[in-house]
Amino acid sequence: MKTRLTFLGISVIILGGFLLSCTPPIEGELTMLVEYDTREDITSPHWSSEGSMIYFIHMGPDDVSQIWSVDVATCSLTLIRDEYFYEMDVSRTDDLCSPAHRDYNDSIRVYDLETWDQVYTVFQENIYDYPKFSVESSHIVYYNECGEGWDSTLLHKVDLESQTNEVILDAGPGYYSVTPGPGDSLFVLGDTIYNINTAERIPLELGFPTSVNYDWNPLNSWELIVCDGVGDKCITLLNLETKERQRVKVTLDGLQVASLENPVFSPDGKRIAFVAVRGADSFYRYQLWILDLM
Repeated sequence: MKTRLTFLGISVIILGGFLLSCTPPIEGELTMLVEYDTREDITSPHWSSEGSMIYFIHMGPDDVSQIWSVDVATCSLTLIRDEYFYEMDVSRTDDLCSPAHRDYNDSIRVYDLETWDQVYTVFQENIYDYPKFSVESSHIVYYNECGEGWDSTLLHKVDLESQTNEVILDAGPGYYSVTPGPGDSLFVLGDTIYNINTAERIPLELGFPTSVNYDWNPLNSWELIVCDGVGDKCITLLNLETKERQRVKVTLDGLQVASLENPVFSPDGKRIAFVAVRGADSFYRYQLWILDLM
């Protein structure tokens, strides 16, 4: 078993705070693909491996949740599965899905999104949040396990083919979701990037809560986008090499924006899909948008 890295009590390299770039915001052409009214939610958007479709979960009244796909060119919708899902991840290399299901949390289950054949099953308890695919391989997933009393956060690496499971990082107290990054070496947990190859810890120091959404640019390992949802109501591009952060301009006319959520890069890195929650009080509309970067 690989030696577990711990980031408590060791010297780490601090990258420092990110500077807001003086360059103009990143702009692009906006296209709305899907819209639902009050009591219906959109979550977990993910691009298909070739970039022609976006998969997402539609959460309707009475806790009914469905996995859908939307064709980016035509906006046509296809129902894939009607069950009680609340989150999911989709592999970048194959159209495989790892959903979080209301009725079972004792296993990692991976399905083919075209046929819904169950491809892998690994029985494992104490999964916090839901498993995330490696950006390099569809048969590697990662998940967090929180220690007794929430005194530790253990990052697990699971090989779905060999059914092996190893702890590769102890990130200390807390309960964070994980965002795997390039090379199976960079991981975002909470508001910190960990490099398990060099034992670096890179605090992002963005002043965001730990429930923010991140996604790595598939064509540039130095870049990731971040969205803190309700607080900042914007999407930000972070560059780890230059230590700059640059806003992504999202201007939506009409109803006020309550939050922006779940930004994800397309496979070619030229488009960003995201969810916009519009309205206030008890009236909201959930919309799935694409920003075609200029």
